[in-house]
Amino acid sequence: MQKDYLKNINLTIVSNYLPRFDVGSSNTRIYHIVKLLSNMGIYITYIYFYTSLDDTRYIKSIPEVNTIRLNGSPHEHVQNILASKPDILWLTNLWTPIFFESMSQLMNNVRNRRPEVKIILDTMDLHAKKYHRRYAITRSPDDLFTAKKFLDLEKTNYPNADAVVVVTEDEKNDILGLKLDSPSIYVIPNIHQISTVNTSYDQRGDLVYLGNFNINHNIDAVLHFVKVIFPYVSKKYPKLRLHILGREADTKLSQLAGPTICVHGFVHDLEKALAQFRVFICPMTYGAGMKGKLGEAMANGLPIVATTIGAEGFDLIDGENCFIADFPEEFAQKTIQLYENEILWNNFSTNCRNLIQQNFSYEPVAKLLRELIFSFKPASILLTHEQAGKDFENKPPNKNILTSNSFTTVHKIESYLSSINWLHKLFDYSSHFDYAEIINDNKIPAVSVIIISWRLHPDTTNCLQILKKQRTQPFEIIFVDNGSDLGIFDALKPNIDTYVRLNSNSGAYLARNIGSIFAKSPILFFLDDDAIPADNIIDSHLSCYTKFDVIAVRGVCKPKTNNPLNQQAKHYYLGPKPFPIYADIEGNTSYLASAFFKADGWDDAIRFGGGGVDLSRRLLEIEPDMRKQIYSPDPIIFHDFASDQSHLEMKREKQRQSRARLKKKHPDYNEFIESWKHFRNNEEVLLLKSGASFVRTPNANYRKIKSSKVIENPLISICIPTYNRENFISSAIKSAANQSYKNCEIIVVDDGSTDNTRDIVLSYGIKNLKYIQKEHTSAPDTRNRCIFESSGDFILWLDSDDFISSKIIEEYVNLMDSFSDVDIFYSNHFCIDEKGYVLKQYSHIDWHNKNDEMLRRFMTKNPLPNLGTLVRKSIYSEIGEYDINFLRAHDMEFWSRVALAGKFTCKHVDKYLNYIRFHNNNITGIKNPIKTDFSYEAKITNNILEKTKIENLFNNLNWKNEKLIAFQTAYLKIIDRFIEIYALNDALLTCEKYLINDHSNSSLLKKKKYILELMNDFQSHHAIFSQIMKKTQTRYIDEYFNFVKSMNIQGTEKNHNFELNDSDIITLLTKHAKKYFALKNYNISLYLYLALSHFDPVNSNLLKIISMHYLMLGDPINAMHYISQASTLSPSDKEIADLLFQTKKCITLRSKVAIP
Repeated sequence: MQKDYLKNINLTIVSNYLPRFDVGSSNTRIYHIVKLLSNMGIYITYIYFYTSLDDTRYIKSIPEVNTIRLNGSPHEHVQNILASKPDILWLTNLWTPIFFESMSQLMNNVRNRRPEVKIILDTMDLHAKKYHRRYAITRSPDDLFTAKKFLDLEKTNYPNADAVVVVTEDEKNDILGLKLDSPSIYVIPNIHQISTVNTSYDQRGDLVYLGNFNINHNIDAVLHFVKVIFPYVSKKYPKLRLHILGREADTKLSQLAGPTICVHGFVHDLEKALAQFRVFICPMTYGAGMKGKLGEAMANGLPIVATTIGAEGFDLIDGENCFIADFPEEFAQKTIQLYENEILWNNFSTNCRNLIQQNFSYEPVAKLLRELIFSFKPASILLTHEQAGKDFENKPPNKNILTSNSFTTVHKIESYLSSINWLHKLFDYSSHFDYAEIINDNKIPAVSVIIISWRLHPDTTNCLQILKKQRTQPFEIIFVDNGSDLGIFDALKPNIDTYVRLNSNSGAYLARNIGSIFAKSPILFFLDDDAIPADNIIDSHLSCYTKFDVIAVRGVCKPKTNNPLNQQAKHYYLGPKPFPIYADIEGNTSYLASAFFKADGWDDAIRFGGGGVDLSRRLLEIEPDMRKQIYSPDPIIFHDFASDQSHLEMKREKQRQSRARLKKKHPDYNEFIESWKHFRNNEEVLLLKSGASFVRTPNANYRKIKSSKVIENPLISICIPTYNRENFISSAIKSAANQSYKNCEIIVVDDGSTDNTRDIVLSYGIKNLKYIQKEHTSAPDTRNRCIFESSGDFILWLDSDDFISSKIIEEYVNLMDSFSDVDIFYSNHFCIDEKGYVLKQYSHIDWHNKNDEMLRRFMTKNPLPNLGTLVRKSIYSEIGEYDINFLRAHDMEFWSRVALAGKFTCKHVDKYLNYIRFHNNNITGIKNPIKTDFSYEAKITNNILEKTKIENLFNNLNWKNEKLIAFQTAYLKIIDRFIEIYALNDALLTCEKYLINDHSNSSLLKKKKYILELMNDFQSHHAIFSQIMKKTQTRYIDEYFNFVKSMNIQGTEKNHNFELNDSDIITLLTKHAKKYFALKNYNISLYLYLALSHFDPVNSNLLKIISMHYLMLGDPINAMHYISQASTLSPSDKEIADLLFQTKKCITLRSKVAIP
């Protein structure tokens, strides 16, 4: 059937040149693609525009293809191209911006004239990425311009195609990272044939590099090796030679030829040539996509040493099938090691051949091409084009059939997946999905029954008939045809509500997941196709959710026959009582849909068994209370365990393999299974919903049961959000790369920097560093992008102007065995200036098992730091990422949600492992409250108060015996918090709220008077500073004016208009400066004295007071600035001299840390 469909396809390829199989990687790839598509029966027209001397030879190599050469540019020939009557138009080899632009115009023209033609845009490389990498090395404005030009073209044209083809998974992820409204992205890699020439280690010698030297990155790679790396190799092997093979090598690199460098140029028999050499080197410094030279080497069993960029695209593993090195000396050492170690050489040779055979030979790539072509498959799969056209003229399309393979319906499927946050599955699911037919539109089902089948089993009909009798309950049946022969399930459709057709047998779990996306009910019930359900199966599952607070219910399997092998299935029946247990069967299990989708459903990759246990383990990350997954004896199906001994043995072996996979996926598998045993047959621990038919007292010990969260050797993602940090980011990068714990990745997300941040990051060439540059938005949005890009089990946050100890991750990971329940680790930090001098040091409270106290801490300050804090990544899935409305304090807002959730555990490491750098350009300035917009802290405080009862928030007070005193104390603490963050309107509102019930409370009345006094003072300051600003503009005047303005105190704008003379202003400023100094609010008094200095800039006594303020606030540098001026003005003043001596001493005694 597939071949019939493929034979009806006309595919037109538009390219620059013919598929020149011996010119370079991209040309060889398109040659193999043409051959594979032709072998499938697809009729191909190949249109090209540029000629070469060997065109006759290239045309002869593809006799089955209709080749057409046109002059000019592609967009000028839309009529000629459409004359080939393409169903699919494949555009490729977009090597220059001019050719790409022409292809872009061609796309638009085809869209206007023949909108039904499907367009594939084959990227070959992500050229913007390649030229950006090149610019990082050359600093050439031309390279930067070309990179930007390609990026604009890529962003514009990818969304206009029906499918985008890339050569590597990395490039697929790069496009997804652009957040474009793109179609499906398919990976069609390079294709290689395993060499028949097999020479041994002893028969080979020397080093070799292969490339097309019309392309600059190949020239740069060779020059880099010869100048920087080869000298290290030559020290040990002075006679070892480097051979340079490839088109134009003999003309472009002839100057390198010598005793140890052999420049060969183009070779006609590449297979025979490569068989002579022992080590293939690929020292590329820039480029993109998949390097065909590596594929050729591996197909010939020739082991490789490559840079990270050189190794891209092949899923190579350093030390297993190749060596990867980015530093010259390391590259040389690994080259020598591979050259002289025969055992290692043989292992690499075998492993790289196997890698090519499994992933990059004809068979696996043919499968990928079929998936791509079938993504455009019309509903009339078996009709010819003419028949289909006539048929659709006479019959309107069935509106209830959703097909993934028309352009409009892919978006429909995408909307289904988007609604449950499963868009990451779109590529896999659309390749399997054929269509879905809505037969009976059941509007409001209570349960969605999902049945999958790949063959018509006799009991499937019985199953559906039994379910039909239970239609008194509102449920829907979703039947997934898992790649059967067309039409065999047609007789079942009257008993089905939604029929989902897959184009091949995708495995049970992936098929179940695809069925679930069409479910409309809050409960998903998965039923085996060969099971006989009891006549109350629907009601028995529903009643469990009505009676108990649960997210998963597994029922009973009873034998259908008297086959003695059924006795082997001890897990089918667990007794007459319900109790908490993981689901170790799948064919009679139901789930709360919200939890199922949040946990990502079944594991798509499982082919047989263990899916229920795996899902149960992941559900604990969504809902840690184990009592919400239960066994119930009420839902019953009849199902045999095995038909005969061979079936049993096969089943046991698959189960063994499944358990082995589960243990690898979940290192705590054994502990997880063991942790449920104390629930066995314990009905008393189940959580009842209110109004249930019987009452029991839940055991308090089970209220927050969690599974073991220990992950052996966890992957840590060090996430560095950045924006214009060229002066500081080097320290952050170095400290991240220098970790003693090695299983790390470094994620740098650049929020659209306009300085040299990007170039600095990329200059280090760190192989485990991933750099993403996005359009400028905000700090919280950039953090969220870090989370999206990370792959780790934990995220460690590092701001780009700070740095961390090399031991920080090791310290955290070492504690994980002892504190397996911990989700967040944090430590102490130094505050330093730009030169590394310590300004302050902060230690933190250990909140381990003190969540209530941590929540209460928000009433005074942020209880958790952000820098150097290690966060279990799954937390972001559970409670959400950073709130983009919090332009600052977004970390505090997130921590408040952590505390409010009440189910995450924090652990403090009492060591100084972090270094926060204070400078004038960071968000928090020098921790100066005058520079801080506290409106965000006020929102956080109000949110906590809205979501927490005051008795619970301040549960340390005596509410039972001294309720009035407790209320007063709690309200005073809340009011003081609002005053501390200058949220005076909130403070006054809270005060008045309490006074409604106790209007004579002296403490609250006194507090209200104080708040009104503050508001009056700040109203005056608003007026004074706005008046000063009319005469002069200074930083501190602007800062304080904006500070007062941000309070939004009623009446400040009105006071903005009255005028005071200078004498009155000086009197008022002096009075208030002394007042706030007495109140120990030194930041306010400092700014008021600074304002006074505007009127008397040479007053040495005033300068002395300002200097003293800075010294008290821990800033001896600014203190020295002002006291030096005072000493110049009054050199004989003893107090000034003493303060100058004290300030110098503070500066001298400062400790200093080494900045990486």
